[in-house]
Amino acid sequence: MQFGGSMSLHGNHMTLACFHGPNFRSKSWALFHLEEPNIAFWTEAQKIWEDGASDHSTYIVQTLDFHLGHNTMVTKPCGALESPMATITKITRRRHENPPHGVASVKEWFNYVTATRNEELNLLRNVDANNAENSTMVKNSSLLSGFRGGSSYNHETETIFALPRMQLDFKSIHVQEPQEPSLQDPSLKPKVECSVVTEFTDHICVTMDAELIMFLHDLVSAYLKEKEKAIFPPRILSTRPGQKSPIIIHDDNSSEKDREDGITYTTVDWRDFMCNTWHLEPTLRLISWTGRKIDPVGVDYILQKLGFHHARTTIPKWLQRGVMDPLDKVLSVLIKKLGTALQDEKEKKGKDKDEH
Repeated sequence: MQFGGSMSLHGNHMTLACFHGPNFRSKSWALFHLEEPNIAFWTEAQKIWEDGASDHSTYIVQTLDFHLGHNTMVTKPCGALESPMATITKITRRRHENPPHGVASVKEWFNYVTATRNEELNLLRNVDANNAENSTMVKNSSLLSGFRGGSSYNHETETIFALPRMQLDFKSIHVQEPQEPSLQDPSLKPKVECSVVTEFTDHICVTMDAELIMFLHDLVSAYLKEKEKAIFPPRILSTRPGQKSPIIIHDDNSSEKDREDGITYTTVDWRDFMCNTWHLEPTLRLISWTGRKIDPVGVDYILQKLGFHHARTTIPKWLQRGVMDPLDKVLSVLIKKLGTALQDEKEKKGKDKDEH
């Protein structure tokens, strides 16, 4: 018997604003914007019998496809470069500008967080930026024109990343033993075989400002810490000097099982990830303050600055834990609810038949 399902997300624009601070009145935030995203997820699980095993194991195959720029019929203006399909920007509001009031509408907040004036990004979209006619056309065009409307805000905008049309194919294969894994025995850790294949139609443009890279790194780290605080009670978490992730405080009299039960899944992963196929070799170009592009640099340097010191195992693990595991859980709940509903309907029909 096989169980599985699929989920897909298809659209023209997707925007996410992450404030760097305790609330929406923070002075700066990061804006993640995607053009023409197409995300598809498939999962399938079945019982298998392994040689020498006393019980069945579970064989799981999951696939994640992420495309940017699915509309291949879009034509570029004459003389223009490949238009960025995704951008990560730092937005900083000016001193005289205040965020909307507390009872402002959602549309007004969208206008506030997406009101950018980014000449640097505009220059990336046009070859002849000094041409008056082209400059006028570029200024009038907007990556986020669908959200801004008639906004009076004029935030300071700095581009961190600009991505071209791209395709990411991620596949993972899991074999779960019938018994629960134990961290005391590494040989019992479930193995996850992964493959990551990417394709980019143009260069990835990256800022030359190291402070912007660190801003993005600090923002992501702050959100991860807030997530840990929300999930786990503060009283059982402790942080050693120089240690980024919290640990669990145990009593010396705690049993081995209690110790394992107290381990958090954010600090320790029970699975062992092995990336058999790794194809992530985009060409990177630095964005200068004039908007011109400098010679390419290595992708490993940028990944290390963002905290991916072992990208071949870290990126698959993040994709699995951050995207595919939650989607798989949603599908599992839906399948369980569907099965329960069908069973209840069957029992109801049986009772009605007996009454008649």
